[in-house]
Amino acid sequence: MNLFFIDYNLIPLLIQENYLDSIVDKYNSKQTLEKMMKAADFISTADIINQKIRAGQNWKLLSDFANYSTILPTATVSVFCGWPKFPMWFAKNSSRKKRLREIKEIRVKMARKTYASRSSILFDYVPYLTKLLLYTMKDETAISISNTIELMKEYNLDPETLKEHLPDLNF
Repeated sequence: MNLFFIDYNLIPLLIQENYLDSIVDKYNSKQTLEKMMKAADFISTADIINQKIRAGQNWKLLSDFANYSTILPTATVSVFCGWPKFPMWFAKNSSRKKRLREIKEIRVKMARKTYASRSSILFDYVPYLTKLLLYTMKDETAISISNTIELMKEYNLDPETLKEHLPDLNF
């Protein structure tokens, strides 16, 4: 259990990412499904314990968290995992934070024209502005270029925002 405390935030994520891969390829039976179910139940209990630790600063529960997040799931599955995968949560969380930052930047730039929530910016303004700006730029006439520039000035959008943030958020 001492190895758990080296990084008690990372070790449970490694277990959660890899416990199914370590057992799925080896066996295919009802007993395997029961082991997977037990391990998932231990991991979900560990998540509840982790929330109680974080919310109430109740660090006495850390050894219970170690048991439910790491020791019990691995003992239940009890199959060797040679090449564990790095937790995908980090990549997904990084992408989520990037999206939130981009929405915030667009929201700040457009604050003089409109006041909208993050979800409204993402679902209402970004698709509309992307289509409108790209549609007017495709025409390539002097009138459409000036209309695009006026629209960008009206919403306080610069070319970098148009090139970087709007396409990322639109997809």
